[in-house]
Amino acid sequence: MIIAEGTRAPVQASTYPGAPIYGGSKQIPALTNLVKDKDEFKVDSVSVKCLATPCHTQDSICFYVTDSSSHPGGVFTGDTLFIAGCGRFFEGTGDEMHRALTYLGTLPDKTVMLNGHEYTKSNLAFAKSVDSGNAAFGRLEEIINKNKITTGLTTIGDEKEWNPFMRLTTKPVLSATKASEGASEASIMDTLRNLKNSFRG
Repeated sequence: MIIAEGTRAPVQASTYPGAPIYGGSKQIPALTNLVKDKDEFKVDSVSVKCLATPCHTQDSICFYVTDSSSHPGGVFTGDTLFIAGCGRFFEGTGDEMHRALTYLGTLPDKTVMLNGHEYTKSNLAFAKSVDSGNAAFGRLEEIINKNKITTGLTTIGDEKEWNPFMRLTTKPVLSATKASEGASEASIMDTLRNLKNSFRG
């Protein structure tokens, strides 16, 4: 089985001939199974729930996987949610990214994060520039220092503690974005992403 979170994701179907390919767009090369929000399917004993998260691309799909064990499961977030960060808004808006991250935030806190790229070190540098007093960063720094690859070592609950893009109404983020009183979370998200785009740290 191959899962593709959006049309920008390269799918090497020829490497796995005959493997079913799940994705949210008919534009995905060699797609065999088109899925939409809340669709579910099984791979052996693993249950997969599809979560539509349009913004990075309009067909972005995240895949929440669980099995019959007591393990809380994992979520493949592609280019939507990164450890301490989020994807660029190539085809979407701040409002869409806010809704996407809020949606992922409804998963159990112990859900393991399985993101598409290893940007954790640079994401942490930006997060610290926004929220320098956040005590949770110590745990993330320790993970980075001990592991070359951090994907799969953190959870959705961790993101709620240290990811500025999931903490839009906290005082540090409001201060960093110079958000006026009553500013929408969508506009704060847009400003925060623009700050990240230009960040050199």
